[in-house]
Amino acid sequence: MKLYMPTKVYNEKGCVRQHSQELAALGTKALLVTGKHSSRVNGSLQDVKDALNREQVPYVVFDGIEENPSVETVMRATALGLSEKVDFVIGIGGGSPMDASKAIALMIANPEKKADFLYETDAAVKQAANKALPVAAVPTTAGTGSEVTPYAILTRIVMPKIELTTAAASETSTEAKAGELVKQSISHHIFPRACIGGFYVSADCFQNRLYQHGGGYVSTSGGEPFKHERYALQPCLQRDGSADLCKGKGCARFL
Repeated sequence: MKLYMPTKVYNEKGCVRQHSQELAALGTKALLVTGKHSSRVNGSLQDVKDALNREQVPYVVFDGIEENPSVETVMRATALGLSEKVDFVIGIGGGSPMDASKAIALMIANPEKKADFLYETDAAVKQAANKALPVAAVPTTAGTGSEVTPYAILTRIVMPKIELTTAAASETSTEAKAGELVKQSISHHIFPRACIGGFYVSADCFQNRLYQHGGGYVSTSGGEPFKHERYALQPCLQRDGSADLCKGKGCARFL
């Protein structure tokens, strides 16, 4: 299956391996953006590494993406990308790594800009800016949609304005407080060039027991059943990309 909207979407068994040339076509050196744990456990990071190695495309890994990634994390990844002279970015994981990869691609393409450029709203400034580096997404979760949307939600600190008032007898000021953390999409729209999908579940997922609970099969991490309506009766997604309805085999849990 192949879709274009305008992101090209590939979804099939062994998808990353099958479309290594699609990744290689994006540039000459990649920055792999991911979190610390799940992409290693479920095999997606290794699949991307193998695909790039097959195409003889060098890469560097930034695995410091946290849930609801911060602007500060994006800037740290940007610094790594600039020092390594990468020219495309691959986001591997759920919504957080994919969102962060778009922001990182924007900042690497505009090295003279500060972090506040992420939220620049002036149309002339945005139009004059260089385009972001090419981005590819390797999603390992269901539901965020970041692999086919132009949005990138980050956590930023919004400081209140400082207002100074000078009176005849005294000068008073309203000082900024510590600041407020808010989740907000960057003002720039960046579509991934390609979404190279696949089904990834962790190795320990296969050891979890399945229960029929609340009308559907759900997985457990510690052996006790829990109810999760969203994943009820979802296909059992195997490591090799094959699918089967849960009948005591594998696990229905998405990572």
